[in-house]
Order: sequence, then structure tokens, then C-alpha cells
Amino acid sequence: MKRQITLKSSFDSLSSVRGFIRGTIKRGKFNSITIDQIVLAVDEACSNIIEHSYKMDNSKKFTIIVSVGKKMVSITIEDSGVGIVDKEITKPDFKKYIRERKEGGLGRYLIKKIMDEVIYSRKGEKNRLYMVKYYDKL
Repeated sequence: MKRQITLKSSFDSLSSVRGFIRGTIKRGKFNSITIDQIVLAVDEACSNIIEHSYKMDNSKKFTIIVSVGKKMVSITIEDSGVGIVDKEITKPDFKKYIRERKEGGLGRYLIKKIMDEVIYSRKGEKNRLYMVKYYDKL
């Protein structure tokens, strides 16, 4: 089963993102904790698009495509904003985050920890984030 949604680049769209992801992937074989984790990963990715790729320009749009298969769920998020620097994602110093009361900067790390595969690509003017979660790795 494949579903797709296109939304405005606004933090107001994030509740629609969460509802769409939750409603689509609950048809798979995930428990509620894993569903919550996947919803968090997609929410973080979309927040990054809104804030960093589109620089809070709510006239822009992004698209989420979810495929629920027999062995996995794949989620693709596409936008046409500024691309990201694809640098190595390292484990953050959580003590430093707490001590300095840092805000932000954990999204890409969380996405990588939650999902089994994370592939970022840019073709022409389009950014694509492809994420996979396998049922057998639970």
C-alpha cells in the first residue's frame, strides 16, 4: 500500500504529518512504541525542511510518500529547498546539551538512530530523504 500527502511548509502542518504517518504505518507490523519512534523521526525531518531548507517560507510545499510492504515501511520526503550538507552524523554529547541548555541539533541523529536506513540525495532542485524501517529488526 502506498500513500502520499503534500503539505505547506509550516510548523502548523506537523500535526497533519504525525496523523498521516501514524494512520498509514499502523497497517504494518509495528508496536505502538515503534510507531511513535517513526512518527518522531518523520516529524524531525519535516521540521528540518521547514526551518532549514525552506527558511520558514510557508509558501513552499513538501511531499511525504509512505509505502507499507511485507517486510518494511519506507518513507520518502521530498522538497525543493536548500540542500543539506551531508556530513558524518556523530553521537551528541548529551551532558553538554543539558549543561548548556542547547536547543535543536539532535534531529538528524534521532532519525539515524530510529530508522534502519536513511539515505539523503539531491537531484537537480529536489531534495529527497529516503528512510526505511524493517519489521524483522524489532
